Amino acid sequence: MMPVEQLIVALVSILLILGLIFTKVNPAVLFSAGGLSYLVTDLIELKPLLNSYTHPALVTLVLLIIISTAFERTRMISMMVRNCVGEGFIGILKALLTTSLLSALLNNTAVVSVLISGIKNNSKLSAHRLLLPISYAAIIGGTLTLVGTSTNLIINGLMVEQGLPGFNLFSFFVPSLILLCLLIPLVVLTAYLFLSNDKDVMRDGRRYFVEAKVNDDSPLIGKTVLENGMRNLEHLFLIEVIRRDQLISPVSPNELIEASDILIFTGEVKKLDDIMQLPGLTLFDESIEVLQRNLVEVVISPTANFIGKSIKDCDFRATFDAAVVAIRRGDKQLSGKMGVHRIQPGDSLLLATGHDFLMRKNISQNFYILSKNGVPPTNGWKMWLMAIGFPVAILVGTFTSLSLPESLLLFSILLLVTKILKPGNVRRRFPFQLILVVGSALAMAQVAISTGAVAKLVELVLLAAPGVTVWAGFVAVYLLTLVLTELITNNAAAAVMFPIALGFAQGFDVSVLPFIMAVLYGASASFLSPYGYQTNLIVYSAGNYRLIDYLKVGLPISVAYSLTVINIVPEFFPF
Repeated sequence: MMPVEQLIVALVSILLILGLIFTKVNPAVLFSAGGLSYLVTDLIELKPLLNSYTHPALVTLVLLIIISTAFERTRMISMMVRNCVGEGFIGILKALLTTSLLSALLNNTAVVSVLISGIKNNSKLSAHRLLLPISYAAIIGGTLTLVGTSTNLIINGLMVEQGLPGFNLFSFFVPSLILLCLLIPLVVLTAYLFLSNDKDVMRDGRRYFVEAKVNDDSPLIGKTVLENGMRNLEHLFLIEVIRRDQLISPVSPNELIEASDILIFTGEVKKLDDIMQLPGLTLFDESIEVLQRNLVEVVISPTANFIGKSIKDCDFRATFDAAVVAIRRGDKQLSGKMGVHRIQPGDSLLLATGHDFLMRKNISQNFYILSKNGVPPTNGWKMWLMAIGFPVAILVGTFTSLSLPESLLLFSILLLVTKILKPGNVRRRFPFQLILVVGSALAMAQVAISTGAVAKLVELVLLAAPGVTVWAGFVAVYLLTLVLTELITNNAAAAVMFPIALGFAQGFDVSVLPFIMAVLYGASASFLSPYGYQTNLIVYSAGNYRLIDYLKVGLPISVAYSLTVINIVPEFFPF
């Protein structure tokens, strides 16, 4: 009979995993509920629980995210990649290697977000062929260093919490470099085999979806589509007319425009001249003058609090000081009135924003921001201060008596003093939800281990499969982490699997390092869907992808990545 505390841990853990997989409840809510359940059942005291939210690893992660907002305001990253982007196989290879190296030190979500706009506008390479490989390169590059991805820092924090020696900046650089050298050429090859050149595809109308209503006094009324010049628009294509709930599609050039018609266009809506030259239109319940405001391209985050709601019901103006100009969903051709479409993770929106948009505290929870028209970039000496100061801060925190959180904090203060980083940016991007997830995970892992629940789980597994070897246990930990990463995201998978990995190592009475590395690499092995890793989701609509694209390109990468990890980790971190 299991002790009561172990039963509580088992029940809470099962409910947490089921909640992460099968519900749309925010992971921050689920992890916080798990931590609080341990508090009310006296499995953890208040002080240790609160201390987990200020753990040095978590502080480091928060500071890195804050500093990344300053990099987003410079042209440095996009300049580096633009100079490396060339034509053909070699061009993609250079772009991916550059992305990987940037992701080794910078937040890879921020790196991909900054790159998307420049890649979409480059004339040398197809965005459809390049963006998904860029995401994969950022994921692989993030494994190079301790600060390359949030899961590395989370796992390091969990190790320190258990009294184990933590990693240094380059603890797993060599095996990850081998992984990078083997996989990047494969990523390029699969991109050429399975992703088409989209220069023609992107002109077929499957871009942004925009709705415009014909005002009662519009000069367009009574004239045909052809007479109004709607067949000669350079960047937009009229695909539907909705008239008194009647859908007219395809639209004939001789179709007469009537008052209150809803005109549905697709195309490159950011080229605003096409819309502006059509008088007497209201753009999705907004006046055409709304387009004079700053345009911001965003991707809907999986943690957005309006997932499943229609665009009409979200009230973007009151909530975000923004108006929806257009929507895009992967390669899908949307149809009907824009307001009825229910928002899904990965949707791209083009927003006309007011002055308060970037100051709203709920922005980072709901959106990944891809482009910010009207936001002046930081250049000159400030850009050079960023370029030199950040790696110096990393090196100082790694090789001197000053800790990494301390050196990054000093650098952040310097950025604030020099106004490279502004309080509003910090407030907007402060990762409250990540703090709740990671802090709660640290506390829950401690309880799972201290109560003996993990040891009991491992004991039951070994009793059920008495012939299992250490190597088989290591492979099982890696594969389970990989599956959870695809199902519940990378950070949650790392938090759930770390205590199990530690328990297996103790059960086999071997070194914990190979099992911990199995979790570290498994948590970054998200190549099969848009939803397991933030960078995959960000490129979903921007690259005009289908879910099958992730399987066709990602499956060979996932298999090669897994085989490489399973074979090289025990060589560098022996049992």
